[in-house]
Amino acid sequence: MSGLTLLFAFMAAAFCVGTAVFYGIVARRTLRGAARGWLLCATLVVVLGWSGYMLNVAPNAAILTGLILPLWLMGGLLGLLIGAIRNRRRGP
Repeated sequence: MSGLTLLFAFMAAAFCVGTAVFYGIVARRTLRGAARGWLLCATLVVVLGWSGYMLNVAPNAAILTGLILPLWLMGGLLGLLIGAIRNRRRGP
């Protein structure tokens, strides 16, 4: 398996896991609590990415902090949106 194929597999897996995790959080908690959790994770991802850039980390760590974690976070945002739409359609 080539390195590029493996990278795309990790990217797809990170996106899907982020979607599933935050969709599950919305299903168990309120949207407000889930959004707070997402904002906390977003802060951590930005801090990790910035510190990785400032420390000039190894290429593998740079791919994780600069590509994989932000994709996980974008998947989480999609999970939040899907969960909010589904909860709104279900009603009170």
